[in-house]
Amino acid sequence: MKKKILLSFIHLAVWGLLLGGPLFFPGKGMQPLIQMNYLRFIVAPISFIFLYYINYYGLIRLFLEHKQMARFVVSNIILITAMMLFVHCFHQIFPLESEFTYSKMGRESVRVLPFTLRFLPTYVLVIALSVAIHMTEVWYNLEAKQQKQKASHSEAEIQNLKSQLNPHFLFNTLNNIYSLIAISPQEAQHVVLDLSALLRYVLYGSSQQFVPLLNDVNFVCDYVKLMRIRLAEHVKVTVDIGELPDVQIAPLLFISLVENAFKHGISNTKPSFIEISIQRKENSVACSIRNSSFQQEAKQDCIESGIGFENLRKRLELIYPNKHLFSYGKENDTFCSLLIINFDENKA
Repeated sequence: MKKKILLSFIHLAVWGLLLGGPLFFPGKGMQPLIQMNYLRFIVAPISFIFLYYINYYGLIRLFLEHKQMARFVVSNIILITAMMLFVHCFHQIFPLESEFTYSKMGRESVRVLPFTLRFLPTYVLVIALSVAIHMTEVWYNLEAKQQKQKASHSEAEIQNLKSQLNPHFLFNTLNNIYSLIAISPQEAQHVVLDLSALLRYVLYGSSQQFVPLLNDVNFVCDYVKLMRIRLAEHVKVTVDIGELPDVQIAPLLFISLVENAFKHGISNTKPSFIEISIQRKENSVACSIRNSSFQQEAKQDCIESGIGFENLRKRLELIYPNKHLFSYGKENDTFCSLLIINFDENKA
């Protein structure tokens, strides 16, 4: 609405200056325009206005937008001819009676050929201006529409990826609780309470576009605490959390890396380790995870791991384009993953 009002004001200002210019700036050596002389003067500018809006609201949409260039050109030739004939006849019927006109030539000053050469370029310029402004507006509206559709598509895709993440997280955690029930049913009850707190964050905290970084890191720590319960003594887990900035971050980005470490980095019989580090690096936060790597017997485990990392990569590309670094791979018997997210300190 504001845009339409602004455009209307600009149009009125331009046409007002065009029509009112001679009243305020009559020019050197010219007497102030009398009523008939002014009426005679504004006939041509009024024809420019008619030509502009007939093209802007009619001919461009009727012919040019449908790629009917020949009809557009012919229609404008007819329109320009009619406009020029009207203005020419008006000038012939109402000649100037003051020194504002050609004092020597009188009525003969308004001849067809000089008149045509004088006004034809202006008419063509008016048409070109209407086409340029109309097509620019069409391009701007199309670009805005595409950006809006792109944003809606990205938001829908992010929500879809989150919906894939939540069941994946729940599936892994319930497997851990299931194994704990056989060992200590009472301990499993406490774990269920801890799990409810984690799920509360997954279901409600992750519904927001951004959350405090500290909340997401606390969620990771609570998850690690939950996973420690069923680990054997030969599995060493270390967590190093540095001083974190007070910034907002997209939720549930680090948990995919942590889940992968617990799923593929521990063995029931061999010495295993998981090292989790979340530190501030200047204007970024880095989550680095190193864990022992074991050959998975079940092919489905490898597929689920790949899905988790692929979902994470897609979310990062949508939320942090050109503002993140995500890498992972195996180095000898150690699997390393690294996620660095650049942030704006002014965005809290």
